[in-house]
Amino acid sequence: PLSKGYHVRVQKVELSRPYQVREGGFCIGVTNDGWRYENGVLTYGDTVSSIRVVSDTETKFELQKIHPGMHNLRPHAYYPAWRTAELPAGTYLFATTVFFSTKEKPQVAPEVKIDGNTVTVRFGDTERTVTV
Repeated sequence: PLSKGYHVRVQKVELSRPYQVREGGFCIGVTNDGWRYENGVLTYGDTVSSIRVVSDTETKFELQKIHPGMHNLRPHAYYPAWRTAELPAGTYLFATTVFFSTKEKPQVAPEVKIDGNTVTVRFGDTERTVTV
């Protein structure tokens, strides 16, 4: 977790056979059709949930609807996500930036860079480096 509604998730995925990799952001419960989704950003009123990914593997953004019963207060809920095509066996590195807020709109997102097995995240005055 960072601040101002941002998280960065770093994942090293080792596949022993072909798989499709997916990851989702935070869910937003809705009560009507007043929500909007575009390129990894879901908004409903003042609520925003977004997702971005850094990887040397091609990814696509998509909107996912939750399964029935997963969100008890609002059974109609969605979340932004990304996915890969089916990947062959091998090792892959993904760094995902996720944002959620009921007040603030996303501003300057964290800067995420992958260099080999090292991921560097810069956000404001904070810099973190992780080797995976």
